[in-house]
Amino acid sequence: MVKGPKVESIAVPHNVKCISERENKPGQLTVGNSYIVDLSSVYMDIDGDAYADVYTLDKYWVGRMLLKHFQSIDYYFERA
Repeated sequence: MVKGPKVESIAVPHNVKCISERENKPGQLTVGNSYIVDLSSVYMDIDGDAYADVYTLDKYWVGRMLLKHFQSIDYYFERA
């Protein structure tokens, strides 16, 4: 996996697990690996798809990814 720049901090970090690979860029994400999504960067396109900035656990930027590739692993969001 090619890593982008490393960041010092992530505004609103949220732990996620990759559940599917990107079809047009295989190898960019690894199914089963944990990542951090910056919830302050979430946006929806005109089709209703949600995207956000995704980082490795050591805070390297992976890219702006479609959130359907991830599942929440934060306890707070799984309690409901």
